Amino acid sequence: EIPHAINWSNEDHFLIGSVKNTVSLFSCYRSSPIWTSQSKRGNSTSKSIVSCFSERPYGEFSNAKHTIFGTYKNELHLLDHRTQHPQFLHRSAQGRGYIQLLESFNGHYLYALKRNTNLIDVLDTRESHRPVNQLQLPFTMGNQKHKASITSTNGLTIGTDDGKIVCWSSNAIEFGV
Repeated sequence: EIPHAINWSNEDHFLIGSVKNTVSLFSCYRSSPIWTSQSKRGNSTSKSIVSCFSERPYGEFSNAKHTIFGTYKNELHLLDHRTQHPQFLHRSAQGRGYIQLLESFNGHYLYALKRNTNLIDVLDTRESHRPVNQLQLPFTMGNQKHKASITSTNGLTIGTDDGKIVCWSSNAIEFGV
């Protein structure tokens, strides 16, 4: 199993995202997964790669109850760790696959970065991850992975292709503006 995305659940457990929308939970003390889950659309298995997991502010461990993951088919899924069944949340019309999912400090918003677009989706986590806004970038991200950062003092920041930094203030992003 080739890991395309990794996310630590706690000090001893981590999730691996791989091909065919497969997510596996591993322990540092075992060589094989504790469990493996695969998202399906209808009766068929989706043939996409799990490209990223939601990231919490301050590098905190993810919520042990659920995790959001994105795919290169522009799909977001919510994985319940207790039942191990992913639930489809959202499919974006723009871009060519999610590359980063950042949670806001108040937990109300998810900022979703995708390849081949100049937009960052703002999704409301209280409303089944419904899109509520988009942040416009001054450039179009290509296939390369630009990474953004979110802090309580500096807000949401991302570097550009020409060496500049774009920033949305904390007040703006915490209120979904």
